[in-house]
Amino acid sequence: MQEIELLPSSERDNQYIHQQLRRYNRQFMRDFKDYSFHIKQDGQIVAGIVAASTMDTLEVEFLFVEESCRGQGLGRLLLEQAENLARQDGCKRVLLNTYSFQAPGFYRRMGYELLAYLSVRATQLGLKACEVPVTRAYPATGATPTKISGFKGNSELMKVLLATLAGKYNP
Repeated sequence: MQEIELLPSSERDNQYIHQQLRRYNRQFMRDFKDYSFHIKQDGQIVAGIVAASTMDTLEVEFLFVEESCRGQGLGRLLLEQAENLARQDGCKRVLLNTYSFQAPGFYRRMGYELLAYLSVRATQLGLKACEVPVTRAYPATGATPTKISGFKGNSELMKVLLATLAGKYNP
């Protein structure tokens, strides 16, 4: 048997692992496309987004804005660029995650909503969960923007909520 070593990964190792996983996944996932961009200011990267589509979903892995550049609309510019291009390419939804110390308010302002099962599953695992109430303003005219559409999407969400109330939801 060959000797193996279990070692902590460096940034370079992480990049290699990520690259290998994407290469492998491309064999099985159709419509895989990269939507990663960055913004330079005075020759330095000050903001960036790492995102890719998987089938009809845009998955945002990272969105970063240098602290000194926050509040200037750079995060919005990056996220909207990725969303718009993904929408043109047929993506129907966006999946991302954030932590309370990152930018949940930013994502709420961008129209994102917390998925119900996250807080349910976290508590089932013995973790603490806190849901932040969010309201959403809809345009007076035109289509209502939503990440859940049609009867099927809404009925699936209702099933999750009812099962959660009954204590029977196990994601």
